[in-house]
Formats: sequence, C-alpha cells, structure tokens
Amino acid sequence: MPENAVLYFDNDWCAQCYSETNVVKEFAQIVGDAVHFYEINVNEKPELATKFAVWSAPSIVL
Repeated sequence: MPENAVLYFDNDWCAQCYSETNVVKEFAQIVGDAVHFYEINVNEKPELATKFAVWSAPSIVL
C-alpha cells in the first residue's frame, strides 16, 4: 500500500455513504496523486473491514 493512503469503507444501501462518497471523491481530486484513495465496499470485502477494525460504514482509515 502507498505511504499516503485513505481507505474509505462504504456499502450500497447506506444513504450517508452515498452522500459522503461524493465528498471523498471531490477531496481525492483536489489532492491529486499526493494521496491514494481506495473505496472499499464492506459487503464485498468483509475481510478488509475486519482487518482494519471497521465495524460500521461509512468509515475512513488513514
């Protein structure tokens, strides 16, 4: 994983996730290549949510 990374955990049915995803994507465009952003669906990748101790969505890990 790159040194400067943001892991954004969300899911398909969460209204707050939908709203927050747009903000995260805008921020990713602003910072450009300085930070790598990864959007992770907790339903599709539960093992990653567990690995990073994410118990609810939306969640951000730096």
